[in-house]
Amino acid sequence: MNKYAAIGAYMSDKGNYTEAITYYQKIVNTFFKSYPQKCIDIKNKIAFNFIKKEEYDKADSLIKATLAESTQLNYLKGIGLANQNLGLINTY
Repeated sequence: MNKYAAIGAYMSDKGNYTEAITYYQKIVNTFFKSYPQKCIDIKNKIAFNFIKKEEYDKADSLIKATLAESTQLNYLKGIGLANQNLGLINTY
């Protein structure tokens, strides 16, 4: 999981947002059942990369799903990150 996250972060930092999303999505697909909170954090990173790509509709739908999952788990960090990303969408 950490290798994919590191590669995703590197790709995002280099402006290769599509590639970053691909690596982050691999984490979610593989580890969500075992590590739901970590995967919620990754989903928030995916949403942030959609925002960077100016794909606001994709970001918005992912954020809303992530917010619902975070609320169901009472995962406050996930709720906070999702709301932060929603704020970014409303800024643009």
